[in-house]
Amino acid sequence: LGVGLGSLYDPHVFPRGAPFFEGWYTRVVDGADSFGVIFGRVLPESASSLPRVYLSIMRAGRNGTSMSATDCVPTRTSITADGQPISRNPDFVTPPSFLWNASSSTGAGAGFDLAPSSGAGTFAVGPTSTAIDVACGSLSFSAEIG
Repeated sequence: LGVGLGSLYDPHVFPRGAPFFEGWYTRVVDGADSFGVIFGRVLPESASSLPRVYLSIMRAGRNGTSMSATDCVPTRTSITADGQPISRNPDFVTPPSFLWNASSSTGAGAGFDLAPSSGAGTFAVGPTSTAIDVACGSLSFSAEIG
């Protein structure tokens, strides 16, 4: 019996047809506190008022409190695998290795009810570790896993 190092967690090649959403969710539990990060991108990019990039930082405190979320809409994003644009779909053989990077500029996100210029950060996944460093408005979250 062999051990598989591959992962379908890596980004996928975007299809020719629209719409398409790809996103990720990571949850970290530290004692009684729980933190989560959701981020993703929609293609194709168009003149629609819907956001093309989304980022949310969530927290549930001690004593079973409800999850609270801070949502934002970064205006630019890039996703690479092994430092290159996405050119193939993930498989169960190749170890995961991708970088999601988002940044913001003012004036984007019109028509959508989220803060348009407050989100930025990185999510870096390697074969044995994941590094998260994101911010939404005045809230930030950083973690190194692995």
